Amino acid sequence: MKKHIQENLDAWNTRAKKHIHSAFYDQPSFMAGKSSLKEIETALLPSLDGLKVLHLQCHFGQDSLSLARLGAHVTAVDFSQDAINIAKGLSKEMNLPIEFICADVLDPMLKLEQDFDLVFMSYGVLVWHEDLAPLAELVSRSLSDDGRFLLVEFHPFMQMYDDATEHLTHSYFQDGPISGVEEGTYADRNDQEEITYTVWNHSLGEIMNSFIGAGLQVEFFQEYDFSPYPCFNHMIEVGSSRFMVEGKEGKVPMVFALRAGK
Repeated sequence: MKKHIQENLDAWNTRAKKHIHSAFYDQPSFMAGKSSLKEIETALLPSLDGLKVLHLQCHFGQDSLSLARLGAHVTAVDFSQDAINIAKGLSKEMNLPIEFICADVLDPMLKLEQDFDLVFMSYGVLVWHEDLAPLAELVSRSLSDDGRFLLVEFHPFMQMYDDATEHLTHSYFQDGPISGVEEGTYADRNDQEEITYTVWNHSLGEIMNSFIGAGLQVEFFQEYDFSPYPCFNHMIEVGSSRFMVEGKEGKVPMVFALRAGK
């Protein structure tokens, strides 16, 4: 395994064990019935009752379980064994049967069904891939002929900022890996543990053309000036579960959504 992939895996194993107990993920409210799905994706999801859904890069499974609560038959994949172990425990505790698979979504040995009604990915998923083409091909071949792909993701413009969300320090266009050390995690900025990571930025053009090149037809695309998560530094709440960077309210794109079919 490449060094940066191992570091990223170690980082997500660490995050999973911390995130399950964090106020950010609010696990008690989730267990009491609150959905983890946010307004952007909720507005774009079809009726899920009886649909087969593939959730890629599912972390410890809150969104997977929220999709199952809406009646979907869910298969969910993540490369963190610690995250998958937590997800399986929650699935059993909540009596929501989900097939949780621990695997790199780009592992050629990963065998998935190829007739999902929906492939779903959300928030902080694309930056972990150097090349989006194999991911797009996986999405395309996993969909049924009339299936849909829904991606809700942080805008690549936000990846240009430094950790303080103050200065533009990285290129909008991919020009190599961005490596760094995060103190704590986005779910707990006060945590002092250092976590090493490597990510890649992808422009909107690169993202859209990757999925178009895999045979998908984009039917909806929208940018949003807010994030449903306070996961960047210096964020303020401007509405119910809507956050913007202080001093940049309404001026920068923070999230985008893309829906596509074959």
